[in-house]
Amino acid sequence: MNKYNIIFRKVYPILILILFFTVRCTPKSESPKELKIHHNETLSLGSDNPEASDHELFRSVTHIEVNQQGRIYVVNAGEASIRVYDEQGEFQHRFGNQGSGPGEFQTISAVLIDSKDRLLIVDSGLARVSAFSLDGDFIKSWELPSVTRVHQIKQLLNGKFVLVGPYNDKLVHITDSDFSKIEASFVQIEQFLTTNAREERVLIQFFPGKVEVLPDETLVYVPALYRGELFNYGINSDGEWNLLRTIKGKTQHDQPASFSDFDQAKRIDMPMIFPGEGRYAAQFHSFSQGLYYDEGNLVHYSYQETNEEELELQSEYFSIDGNLIGSSIFDKMDRITVTILEQYQGNLYLSDNREFPKLRRLVVTQSEK
Repeated sequence: MNKYNIIFRKVYPILILILFFTVRCTPKSESPKELKIHHNETLSLGSDNPEASDHELFRSVTHIEVNQQGRIYVVNAGEASIRVYDEQGEFQHRFGNQGSGPGEFQTISAVLIDSKDRLLIVDSGLARVSAFSLDGDFIKSWELPSVTRVHQIKQLLNGKFVLVGPYNDKLVHITDSDFSKIEASFVQIEQFLTTNAREERVLIQFFPGKVEVLPDETLVYVPALYRGELFNYGINSDGEWNLLRTIKGKTQHDQPASFSDFDQAKRIDMPMIFPGEGRYAAQFHSFSQGLYYDEGNLVHYSYQETNEEELELQSEYFSIDGNLIGSSIFDKMDRITVTILEQYQGNLYLSDNREFPKLRRLVVTQSEK
């Protein structure tokens, strides 16, 4: 096994701001509007009572999918099964077991409800995709085509699938509708490294970023190590995927992560071990949390470290043509304990591990201040 898999800047004078804007920095000449975002909680699942039923206890929610009726399909860390809750949060049933047979799992790494109303479950441990009915009946499975460490799966309108994960030094891959082959690969890893540090190369293997499919069948990609830019890809006249435009977002950090000795780290966002050398810690200064197209807007969430080393969970709203409408601070914390899971039909779903692990759903509305 490759050992890597083991595991402010000072502001420039005004006279050179224009030059500064040309080198991958977020424009500051026109500050985005500050939006007033309202979040009203409508559901909270989880309990800190050790005697509660199994379906009320979570280690940490890692993935969810929601169908059109609001039914929630939940992956709990360390479990080789899917929990199913109705729209009101009532537990329905679970399906799947630990193993390698039909309908069994080892490591669930991504889920998706596809256009045929099948729940697709990506198992990176078994390097396969399994399809289930929304009632939990096993349908069939496919072997993953070369890309085995899949962190996200999306579907295009033509039935093809998008897989996000490292393979052949690229991060985004298009497969045919039955996962028999990779038809295209893009988003070169080298293009999204802010340094040539080996630690950053390790991070990108575990945090390759996220994609969202827009109504025009183009893709928007955001790297996990967020530099204030999103990248819109589409198919050119030769049938190849290429970069159409760079969408400017908001961050104060040109260097989204730094690394230090484990024992001296002020905050440990990800521990890292290099054989024969010891332990290191990664600290995230600008870290993407998710990208969603919902209610006509493209919404991006990220953690932004403040000068006081506090973490702000920030939301950015973009129009369909890629213009930044505005941003808002969603929450503040001293370490990463909240993970954005999904935004769908005006509902935001998140994994919140601050007091005890729980799954929360909030209705999101926005207005300008």
